[in-house]
Amino acid sequence: MRPIIITTTATITTITKTTITVPNLFMQIGNTNHFLDRNMIQKIKFYFTTFLTRLEQRPLLSLLLISLLLRLIHFLINRPLWWDSHIYIGMGKYIFSSGELGWWEAFRPLLHPFLLGLSWKIGFDPLIAGKLLDLFFSLLVIYLTYKIGLLIFDQKTAFYGALLLSSTPLFLRFSGLIMSEPLAMALSLAGIYLIFLVIINPNDGYNYNSNHNSSISKFQSFHFFSRTTAKLFLAGIFLGLSFLAKFPQGAFIMAVILAFILEAVFYINHSRKFLWLFWKNTSIKIISLSLGFFITVLPFFIFNYLKYYDALYPLKTGNWIVGTATWLYGSGWTYYFKEVFLAYPLLLFFFPYLYLFFKDIIPSRKELINHKKLNNFEEDTVESKEELAKSNPKSIESKAKSAGLTSQLSFTAQLIIVLTIIITIAYFIYVPRKEARYLVTILPLLSLCSIVLIKRVYEKLISKTTSVLRSNSFLFLCVLLALLPLIVFFSYSESTIPDKEIISELKELNITEIIISSNPFFLSYFDQPIVLLAGIDYASPIYQTILKNKDNYSLIYLSFCDLPCAPEDKSCLQKQKDLINLIVLRNKEIIKGSYQLRNQDSSCEYSLYVPN
Repeated sequence: MRPIIITTTATITTITKTTITVPNLFMQIGNTNHFLDRNMIQKIKFYFTTFLTRLEQRPLLSLLLISLLLRLIHFLINRPLWWDSHIYIGMGKYIFSSGELGWWEAFRPLLHPFLLGLSWKIGFDPLIAGKLLDLFFSLLVIYLTYKIGLLIFDQKTAFYGALLLSSTPLFLRFSGLIMSEPLAMALSLAGIYLIFLVIINPNDGYNYNSNHNSSISKFQSFHFFSRTTAKLFLAGIFLGLSFLAKFPQGAFIMAVILAFILEAVFYINHSRKFLWLFWKNTSIKIISLSLGFFITVLPFFIFNYLKYYDALYPLKTGNWIVGTATWLYGSGWTYYFKEVFLAYPLLLFFFPYLYLFFKDIIPSRKELINHKKLNNFEEDTVESKEELAKSNPKSIESKAKSAGLTSQLSFTAQLIIVLTIIITIAYFIYVPRKEARYLVTILPLLSLCSIVLIKRVYEKLISKTTSVLRSNSFLFLCVLLALLPLIVFFSYSESTIPDKEIISELKELNITEIIISSNPFFLSYFDQPIVLLAGIDYASPIYQTILKNKDNYSLIYLSFCDLPCAPEDKSCLQKQKDLINLIVLRNKEIIKGSYQLRNQDSSCEYSLYVPN
């Protein structure tokens, strides 16, 4: 089943039976005297403050326990798996059965199917193993988000950023869905965390705030065989594994390399020798990171060349597949703004954060040079340190602090975060087929950035007692906007193929031969050859090939919702009629049913056939 994200506002109307919109909610909560009586407000403030205080006493443990509880509740709802989930399980069986079982799709990454297939090979149910892997990787993503926030920002930003991530339905729905996103996110965040360790807490060759007298001498210790380059090499391995779990994760390493180059441009000194040393160190960082990445992905490209005679074949076919059946998915360059940022309103704070980042956080080249001269004062490079400080006190004290220069260039880490988000969003805007789930991989970074801005607004409201919107009201509003999508998420159910009911009915039949199906859910339940009718253009030829080869089959599952036609495509509709006539001619219908997809007026009918 292809997921359909519903908007928060529309669903709130359904639940409460009243018309509630986000703007009205802002107005009511902004004036809390009209929203609640004073005694109730005081009680809410007291309990809420006490709750937050308890959480902040043990932030990481509280965060993981809350995240685990949310995911256990999500597991109890037992939402249906998606189309891709069954394909990944089928690919895992294909890998570990040498092609005798399961299914293969060349355009999909192999790491996630490999883990599912390995669990199946050693005797575990891939449905259970896949859900447990999702739970582990989801909690790992939350943990790494917290650690990154702690490293780059502060403890409160780290805690609430990770909590926002954990409770956002866009990410929560992937716990137990057996998709590749939790694995890819955990690996990419592990790589980013190692890179941030190098930037924020360098061991050698990268510390701009050391006590050496010469800025040049500090760069002479940077070489290939050091702890810094080892961390970057390991980070490249993690980013490579993330790419092997989900191809668009290549945006992460692109962002890091671009950030290193921009960092070098920002810090160019007038000294020719210093310029050469800086670019040398930048090159070593990029080479160390890239080496780890390419060593990891090289076997994959060699495998592609040996199997398809084209090392880039999966990438090319993947690029083609996202341009097919686009009428079933979202479209337009504003799609992600509506389906992600408006659906989860707290993420809207990323945009003012982005504005302030480019306005305040990234200092000018001249300001960075002056700041570096202050920290590395030499008589032969500047006449007077006090004179330099007086020349531009705002840039030296205020803007340098905003940029994170006082904490050893944390602004470079923020630059990596911003570039990763921008590159990822730009790529998926370019892709014709649009789904909200595509942006889940950058949700940890979006959450941290949003919390940074929320925290900044909250602190300014505290300092301004005359503001229209009080700090407590603003905080209450943010909590409400975080909880509303979560309440909506837990309140609705997804209709899909009744796969478990079908499987239970088929237990009475002696199914030992090939299963022909228009839907891949059989791959998760049966350990026998399964042939998928891969699209309406290929369905009839595939079935005719089976008949021609006189291959025995036990069952046919057919639903034209799995073989859709574009609107007013008469040739496609004719192919559907030809297929059903061909199947009815040689088979007997034993089960017929229907199911309703969300946000669709018509129902989907399905039939099961056995040979005559």
